[in-house]
Amino acid sequence: MKKTIVLNHKSNLTFPEVQNYLLDINDIIRTDINCIICPSNVYIPYFKGKYNFSLGVQNLNNSSLNGEVTGKVLKSLGVKYALLGHHDRTNYLHETKEEINKKIKDALDNCITPIVILGETYYQKELKKTGEIIGKQIKDYFKDIEVGKDIILVYEPNWTFKDKQIPSKEYVTEVVDLIKNIIKRKYHENLKVLYGGNITPNIIPIINKIPNIDGLLIGKSSTSLKTLKQIFETLE
Repeated sequence: MKKTIVLNHKSNLTFPEVQNYLLDINDIIRTDINCIICPSNVYIPYFKGKYNFSLGVQNLNNSSLNGEVTGKVLKSLGVKYALLGHHDRTNYLHETKEEINKKIKDALDNCITPIVILGETYYQKELKKTGEIIGKQIKDYFKDIEVGKDIILVYEPNWTFKDKQIPSKEYVTEVVDLIKNIIKRKYHENLKVLYGGNITPNIIPIINKIPNIDGLLIGKSSTSLKTLKQIFETLE
């Protein structure tokens, strides 16, 4: 099975940088990997075309509020994937489980694959509540949703961004197995589970030793072609 790599640019690139990025990105992406790029919304039209990646977005909204973009609009632009439940939005914009649930429904209604992020805080990890937290996230996010293979999950421990901590191979393996077992037991599906959290070339050798990971969510590192090339060359 092909690994899935999601490149989340956030708002890191200027327009001239995007133009340079698009000149060489096709030469970097491996053909044996399913690559998805989520650019800033203002650049979506520039990422359409004959590229070796699929087009995603960093968020969508199921309302017509000023400044928001709905699944219907994104579908018309050729968007195939949407990142939902990102820590930036839950931590700083206080996005609720109900809002995430509505966004997943809107994505699915418009044939956009939700890439749903799960994960615990450092405090929750220290209290050994990781399983409880992730189980509740899955229950709340997918309420009244027919969970099928058109959903991708990401385990992104919130605490890895604190002092750029790296979880152990054993810990990631355990949590990814937990997520897959919950989905299998509750929905009778085998969903892809990716890993995210300070992905750099230095931690790829660790990632390569975790057989149950189906791919990666890469943030800031995905905006540097040099760094991205190192990651693709090292990833097994």
